[in-house]
Amino acid sequence: MPDWLVIVPDGDFEFSGHPGGPFLPSNKPCSLTNTGPSSISWSVELIDVPWLDAEPTSGSIKPGESTTVVVSPTSEADTMPAGKHIGRLIFTDETTAAVHRRTVILNVQTEPKAYVTPESFDLTILCGELQIETLSIGNTGDAVLEFNLRSLEVSFAAPAKNKRGANTSEETNDVNATGAEIERKTAVRLDVPYAEGEALVRFAPEIQVFADEPGIMQASRKEMLLSGVDATIEQEYSIVPGLCLVSLPEGMTVEDALRAFGDSNDVLYAVPNYKVEAHSVIPNDPMFNVLWNLHNTGETGGTVDADIDAPETWQIATGSGDVVVAVIDTGVDYRHPDLAANMWVNEAEFNGSPGVDDDRNGYVDDIYGYDFCNYDGDPIDDHGHGSHVSGIIGAVGNNSVGVVGVCWNVKIMGVKFLDESGSGWTSDAIASVQYAILMGAKVMNNSWGGGAYDMALEDTIRAAGDAGMLFVASCGNDNGSNNDDEPQYPSGYDLPNVIAVLSTDNDDQLSNHSNYGPTFVDIGAPGGDPDCEIYSCYRNGGYYYGYGTSMAAPHVTGACALIWSVSPSLPHTEVKDIILRTADPLTSLAGRCVSGGWLNLHSAILETEVAWIDFARDRGTVSAGEVNEVDVIFDANQPVGTYEGQIVVYSSDEYTPQVIVPVTMTVEQVDYFTEVFDFKYPFDPNDPNCNDTANQMLTLIPNGSGSYYRACYSEAAGFPVDPAGGTSISLRDDDYAQIDLGGEYVDFYGTGYDTLYIGSNGYITFLSGDTHYVESLEDHFDLPRISALFDDLDPSSGGAISWRQLGEKVAVTFENVPEHGSADDNSFQIEMFNNGKIRITWLNIAAGDGLVGLSEGNGLPLYYVESNMTEYALSDDLDNDCDTDFGDYSILALYWQSKDCDPDNDWCGGTDVNMDGKVDFSDLAELMMNWLPCD
Repeated sequence: MPDWLVIVPDGDFEFSGHPGGPFLPSNKPCSLTNTGPSSISWSVELIDVPWLDAEPTSGSIKPGESTTVVVSPTSEADTMPAGKHIGRLIFTDETTAAVHRRTVILNVQTEPKAYVTPESFDLTILCGELQIETLSIGNTGDAVLEFNLRSLEVSFAAPAKNKRGANTSEETNDVNATGAEIERKTAVRLDVPYAEGEALVRFAPEIQVFADEPGIMQASRKEMLLSGVDATIEQEYSIVPGLCLVSLPEGMTVEDALRAFGDSNDVLYAVPNYKVEAHSVIPNDPMFNVLWNLHNTGETGGTVDADIDAPETWQIATGSGDVVVAVIDTGVDYRHPDLAANMWVNEAEFNGSPGVDDDRNGYVDDIYGYDFCNYDGDPIDDHGHGSHVSGIIGAVGNNSVGVVGVCWNVKIMGVKFLDESGSGWTSDAIASVQYAILMGAKVMNNSWGGGAYDMALEDTIRAAGDAGMLFVASCGNDNGSNNDDEPQYPSGYDLPNVIAVLSTDNDDQLSNHSNYGPTFVDIGAPGGDPDCEIYSCYRNGGYYYGYGTSMAAPHVTGACALIWSVSPSLPHTEVKDIILRTADPLTSLAGRCVSGGWLNLHSAILETEVAWIDFARDRGTVSAGEVNEVDVIFDANQPVGTYEGQIVVYSSDEYTPQVIVPVTMTVEQVDYFTEVFDFKYPFDPNDPNCNDTANQMLTLIPNGSGSYYRACYSEAAGFPVDPAGGTSISLRDDDYAQIDLGGEYVDFYGTGYDTLYIGSNGYITFLSGDTHYVESLEDHFDLPRISALFDDLDPSSGGAISWRQLGEKVAVTFENVPEHGSADDNSFQIEMFNNGKIRITWLNIAAGDGLVGLSEGNGLPLYYVESNMTEYALSDDLDNDCDTDFGDYSILALYWQSKDCDPDNDWCGGTDVNMDGKVDFSDLAELMMNWLPCD
């Protein structure tokens, strides 16, 4: 007998929700239809589904009619554990005994839900200190939350120079080398192309020569040398002192000129102006329109994942417009739709007047860079090579146009020195590097090479390194030439800021065309081959395929820019180290380059941790409904300034996979209360470098933590503690005496000491005695120390030293103690209080030099800045408590009420200050209003 019962839907029933419900859908209607000629009876049975209900469970249906059964979860579903629970519904046609089976699924899902507190950190920390804060990662979901933490740096801003002095840790770059400091190099190559009629000459530092007649100076040696060979200076390069492009007289060969210049002791070196060319191979064959170099899925027939892992990296960082990349090449198509938004713009020239050097940098109308090929302000690309390189570095990302670069967001400075044929001269390359330094680029891409070893270009690249810049260079396309045997320049200069790059293909192999070098090439990057080219931007708004080490270098340049976008304060040497250290090892590159691998962008970014943010642990889990706390360590052992960063919390929360917590850390300068005086004869008491402590008092009061002090400086007429009655100490020259306080303690930087050491050279030390007599900062900071006058004093030649212990303090007094070899006397007193207060009083001070101040004894601080004791002078500190407050006003009020002061002075004598005919509290209030502005 046929089955006339039709049940819709004909598939499974599924209900989903979290433990405890609700579950969706809340119910599911099921239609039963009789398609036969007579009535039928039906029933429904639930098998292994106590968590489900069906209504009704039986009935009859007339021919052509339908009925509805509603299937829905019961309250027992709310008790079911997480997981997938499966049962069956069996519909039976009782008339025909036909059976219809349906699978029923209860999917009890769980998911985590993340939240993070606080939403931001804003901290001010003293230089050199650590501060620990708590980051809470909570989970309001019903599944375990997994998380990991990263820190990113956004910016660093140094403060205006501290008026106390310069940071002693700052490095200086000495490019004023003398002839004796530079090794003469004779490996001049005349068998490679160079410019006729020109030479690059570096002259020794000038020495002025005077004629016999007083006041008349002879021509400089440089001028005499030039005139001797009838040569003229065509261009001078300020970045390398003494380096010039020299124009030779007609008929003089370059070889003769080099010989003439080389024989002079006034010339450090002379080299040809070599011709260089772009390192590219751009065939006419059409290639696949894919960026395998960034994300290789095997689409070009290559190996899957033979790429730099760009998409993985872009989840973390996509670049920053604060990072400037100089593309030193054939120019850049700055109007290109995929480059225009990422072009560097010289705002002064952009907003200035045409034909005017608005920013006074020596270059007119240099809006997007400069053209050193034609020496004008328009670096437009008339070849295509520079635009192709620029696209690899920084074609705009996620803009629905063309291609994407390694950095979605960056600023590209167009610096053109190669002409429309792709050739140029070393002299113009030097000018290009100089311009990039001047205008603030962080990294330079140099996909060109040729010529021979050139000291002038090497010095220029070295100067770029001194300025903190990286010089990324392609290593050449000589079909597998070993650069260690025959160096390729400029990639072959052995300088710490040079990164030399070889080319790899889409199979993780060394490209057939690429040079290599176990020591003169650093790393590989995608450069392609004829069958797997790199697609990128081209001139006139176009796109093109190309291969070569020219295409490999900009991948590394873009990686450097991306690293600096995450950590702007990283030194350039650290950026290079990260690039090489995180390279993916490749068998094909083993022994072929320093790193033995090729660029892994993702690994490099993961290595770019913020130096001033650390985590007690950087990953973990949070149970449902719980909170996990992580200690975040902020390290202020950094230069003074304001650091902007981010803590990024990545989690398994599907809807909030990352939470960004902004961080601002302001590093404040620690006051070390230490000043060094260094006078020059004749003694001038108004000289700020001379000791100006005479008849002054410095009071230092702990700020509550016992770790630091606040200070005030005031005049002194005598010692606060009379030395009479104290214990005399007999010290020789460069000697010390140990003093035991008999169970009493004095507090110094939060530590109690019951023993101190009095040094003959004007200081008190703790922990051990000291006899140093040269007032160096290193010696001052090597022990816990109070230096009243750290100088070469000699108490054996005169004067007296004593100490006196009173109830709440200890006083050490130097009276009329002379400097070694001098009869001039110095008198000063140090008071140390049990509560940590310190007071130094100077009376007659004959020493114009010396060191005064405090030392915690942890060594010379990395970011030490000198103090100026006169900064601590407070007006109206009448009670000498280092505060101008109500206590001083109370004293002032007593003075005002005094009857024996000058009646002409409104500040005393109970004067009618407000002139209302009465002397009362209103006058005192008026007095206070006039006194407070003096604070």
